[in-house]
Amino acid sequence: MTMAPPTRPFASTLQICSRWVVPVTGRAAGPTWPTWPMVVRHRDQGGSMTVVATGLLAVLSVVCLLASALAALVAVQHRAAAAADLAALAGATSPSRACETAAAVARDNGAVLDRCESVGPVVTVQVLVETDMPFGFAPTIRGRARSGPAVLATTK
Repeated sequence: MTMAPPTRPFASTLQICSRWVVPVTGRAAGPTWPTWPMVVRHRDQGGSMTVVATGLLAVLSVVCLLASALAALVAVQHRAAAAADLAALAGATSPSRACETAAAVARDNGAVLDRCESVGPVVTVQVLVETDMPFGFAPTIRGRARSGPAVLATTK
């Protein structure tokens, strides 16, 4: 004995069961009407977007933390370059005490003079700036600069 399909509000829709595709108003495509329910219900997925949103927020938080750490490192690198430039310029203004003057200016700008070389009016310095990063990551940033008169090339 075959059963008539159940009446549904949308007659043109198709319902999919595990063996047949059955129009809502038509008969089964198989030899007999299935005895299990035609409407396949999925497990309750309520709250699954909460888990997805929480995961995305966690990933976004980590990305923001890494971006802020990178921005802090770039800022320290610029500070080291500025301290090296100022130290080299200060050293070039007093050729007799170039390295002492460069060390004092570097110290005033939050850096430590690592290397100083004075050859005539040309002063080359290298400074170190300590960083204070989270999670024990504290690299030392170097800044280098050279100061002195410009050498003009003349052609003959």
